[in-house]
Amino acid sequence: MVIPQPEPLTPWEQFKSELPGALDEFIAYIAKGGHMAAWCGARGINYTTMLKFVHSDPARSEMYARAREDRADVLVDEIVAISDEETIEIKEPVPGVQVAVFDKTAVARNRLRVDARKWVAAKLRPRVYGDKLEVESTVNHKAVPDEELLARLAALGVVLPSIMPATGTGGSNA
Repeated sequence: MVIPQPEPLTPWEQFKSELPGALDEFIAYIAKGGHMAAWCGARGINYTTMLKFVHSDPARSEMYARAREDRADVLVDEIVAISDEETIEIKEPVPGVQVAVFDKTAVARNRLRVDARKWVAAKLRPRVYGDKLEVESTVNHKAVPDEELLARLAALGVVLPSIMPATGTGGSNA
């Protein structure tokens, strides 16, 4: 007699069976700088399925949004680390003679890495890491009596009928 074996769980079913711990693992992965596509790919979960799952509940969606904001902070920390990397290599072409060699390729690669992280951080947290445009203006205005306004307009060649104050008569326009 053959004993039927249960079907193995799909990666998605496995993920759902391990909730809420699996969700916490996912959110922590995103907050540490990971991407949903990489996380889903490593586990065999369809990206759009995971995206629908995250956005189907406002609490999960809020957790994911906060994790992405935290990821921006991680990216900014990585920018500092990349900037501090050594780009000078000490070589000894002749025994006893050391020569410092500037690695132009490493500098270009690091510049690209920094620029990519700055762009992503600016998109994830625009108020903190985005380009700030500060616009200041001062408006000075004073109340001008109707007669003076009409006189100024007449000096410019604009003729308007005089302005009549609204009367509070009980007439109805309806």
